[in-house]
Amino acid sequence: LAEWEQMKKAFDAAAKKVQNPDALTTSFLAIMAKPTGLTPILKDIDAALAKEQRKPATDALLIFYAKREPFSALIAKVIPKITDDALNNAAMDLLSELPALVTPTRSCCSDYVTGVSLWIPVSANTRRSALPG
Repeated sequence: LAEWEQMKKAFDAAAKKVQNPDALTTSFLAIMAKPTGLTPILKDIDAALAKEQRKPATDALLIFYAKREPFSALIAKVIPKITDDALNNAAMDLLSELPALVTPTRSCCSDYVTGVSLWIPVSANTRRSALPG
């Protein structure tokens, strides 16, 4: 969640600096100013991870992926048409960092097994037997 808030803040800062935006940029900025729906889902993911709850984490991750994909597609479609360099860079940064929001490389996710269990530690008794191959 903190990473998302920083990413959004950086994008919003670049958006505020755009001068004389064309129609496409104006529309894009209006869409980006609206709530994305990612913040509450990321809160749910963080809460489920903190409590080591597999089902809520899985459910929240699926919702996140479902919301992230159209959001990413919109940004990817608009990036080539953005004429403001700073806004273009901010949009590219946002697009490139979105997948990293929920990856097993986050600091909370060390020593996990494959699949959804990458997100929740497996007990010491089952850790080795759960590993594939």
